[in-house]
Amino acid sequence: MARQQRLVLALLPVAFGLGLIADLLGLFHQAWGINFGIWTLLSSAAIVGLSFKQTQPLAKETWLWLGIANLASLGFVLRDNEAILVWLGLCWVLAWMLIFTQPYRAHWQLASIRGWIVSGVVAGLGAAFCSFGAALNLPLRGGNGTSAKLRPILIGLGLALPLLCIFGGLFASADAVFENIFADLFNWNLDWLFEHVFVVLFATWAILGCGWILFAAPKPDISFSERPSLFNLGKVEVGIILGLLNALFGLFVVIQIRYLFGGEQQIAEGISYADYARRGFFELVTVALLVLPTLLLGSWLIEQRAEAQPLFRVLALVLLVQVGIVLASAVSRMLLYIDAYGLTESRIQATALMIWIVLVALWFVATVLRQRGHYFANGALVAAMIVLIGLVLLNPSNYIVRYNASHRGVASFDGYYVGSLADDADAVPAIIEVLPSLPAEQSCQIATQLLGYWNDADETDADWRSTNVSRNKARELVRQNAQNLTQMSCPIDRSM
Repeated sequence: MARQQRLVLALLPVAFGLGLIADLLGLFHQAWGINFGIWTLLSSAAIVGLSFKQTQPLAKETWLWLGIANLASLGFVLRDNEAILVWLGLCWVLAWMLIFTQPYRAHWQLASIRGWIVSGVVAGLGAAFCSFGAALNLPLRGGNGTSAKLRPILIGLGLALPLLCIFGGLFASADAVFENIFADLFNWNLDWLFEHVFVVLFATWAILGCGWILFAAPKPDISFSERPSLFNLGKVEVGIILGLLNALFGLFVVIQIRYLFGGEQQIAEGISYADYARRGFFELVTVALLVLPTLLLGSWLIEQRAEAQPLFRVLALVLLVQVGIVLASAVSRMLLYIDAYGLTESRIQATALMIWIVLVALWFVATVLRQRGHYFANGALVAAMIVLIGLVLLNPSNYIVRYNASHRGVASFDGYYVGSLADDADAVPAIIEVLPSLPAEQSCQIATQLLGYWNDADETDADWRSTNVSRNKARELVRQNAQNLTQMSCPIDRSM
């Protein structure tokens, strides 16, 4: 039996089993919680088991992505913050993409962002179309492929089913008894079929294709070294482009240095906190964010021009230092704004983004500028996961409520913003803790929102498959404090 046929024999039950488990765990019709973590762990175990069965050890990089995928799924068990879960989900998808594209990137010696894109497209197409072609060549007991025997069966069924429907419909119209039998025979619950059978088959198809790509798909020999001269830059072009960018950044930093770091002095001279912190903050962050892909593109355009590389490294390093100054300005503005107006979810996310940009910039210096660019993209994703782990541990929604209550005092506490967090399980423990100290007008609104949301959630989100530590704790706290919350509650003013 050919190796590819043996692989498909091993993959089919694994893929169908994982598809069935995905449906049983309710991944397509339940909130994600422990079910997502269990399925990710089982999928990881299946990949490891298949690698041993095929005597095809996994690459060290693959173990890293398996770890990141499982850490990301763990976040769905611990936290309820929607923004964090979206970013964790994106990291989870990228980790699995890198797992299944690793053989292509290794075969073609492609790294960094280009390797992600090229191998992702090729592997995606291969997963969609190649695995079932191999499945049709599975051997039967006689040793022949199934394709010769399966094809006439499929053709016969395809031709017979329409005829059965036509003549069956005519017989049903002619006889009432036959009509009842015919109706009962085909009285299927189409919604149930779609929700379960289709889901299982779709998941099986996707998993089978991904397993085929990882372990046995053919990898064509393609050369990525040749490219038109238009996509090659020399020393002069690099000097002009990065030189002018550095001049622009330097001019901005020198002229604006007093304003950038003026802080309290600028506010004392009549600029409000809001004007100072908001003016240009997102523009500064956007500038810092765009510099890195610009430098990445530049490093790719000069990789075949050795004479341009030393100049590129010097100018890129100078540019990144100036980006660091711009980011420091953005951070100082954000800190002043938080001190004056308190924390919000968007301010924490913006701060986390700046931390990630700094980490990626340092990683760029350590890899791309030292001619180790093949490590860059993977490290950028690891840095993102580190920041996300920090956010999961920080528990932003809970921290926002506690920080605003302790640093700004009850008098300036924005109870209406906190009320908007009532449906976020992560924030509920802190909200219940500070609720008695709030003005009656704010506490009654928040108490009513807590009771309204979590009493309904207690009935609709009780399935064990959706178990989430934060949601369970929030429901329990609302239940324990139901009497106090009811006393504080009041009708919500719909006109506000």
